[in-house]
Amino acid sequence: MKILYEDNLLKITFVDDFISSRCLVVFTGVGHKLGGIDIQREEFYSQHKFGMIIWITDKKRSWGNNLNVLKISEILKKISHNKKIFIIGNSMGGFLGILFSKYLNAKKVIAFNPQFSVCPDIVPDEKRWMHYRHQITEYRFKDLGDNFDKDIKYALILGDDLEDEIHYNKFFKFSSHPNIELIRIRNIKHNVASYLKNLNLLNESIFTFFDGRSLKNYLLRKSIKIT
Repeated sequence: MKILYEDNLLKITFVDDFISSRCLVVFTGVGHKLGGIDIQREEFYSQHKFGMIIWITDKKRSWGNNLNVLKISEILKKISHNKKIFIIGNSMGGFLGILFSKYLNAKKVIAFNPQFSVCPDIVPDEKRWMHYRHQITEYRFKDLGDNFDKDIKYALILGDDLEDEIHYNKFFKFSSHPNIELIRIRNIKHNVASYLKNLNLLNESIFTFFDGRSLKNYLLRKSIKIT
């Protein structure tokens, strides 16, 4: 894994070990609790055989509000040599994946437990990640309502706890669009990707969606309880 760029707001890392016409862009989430601190690490590394992988880390956990989305997108398209771009993100990374999708001209986006917004004006009942959200001085991207592109296919997978229910309900009005697959897994909290990984279904779920098959039908065949 190589570092392409890093400052106090952003880190871009990549691997390019396999020849492919595809590029996978992975947006990192808030991180994992270690000693009370959220440690951000590159996620979904098991997808490295997909082709080139680029990881984007929003180091201040700003949900993109500290980032120059247009400039970063142009950099990513350039270093990917105009390969077909696919996107994965988990939690904040899912939000970022949807946010960046139209700027990257992505083919497909799979987002695990994405937020629709973390702006208090939009989701006043969302109380998570307040340590980082309090540091957002300006919400340039208040929500994802204008970020779905009709030419991009999206799969959004959420749990059914009360916090994720807030975002599921916001996304629901977009679920009638033919290019958006909205899935809610029953009895799962904010750990859908980990849940599928523990069942050895995560990689196949990603492959299924990227290959153009219905992710919802795949999960049903695997006896996953969804709504």
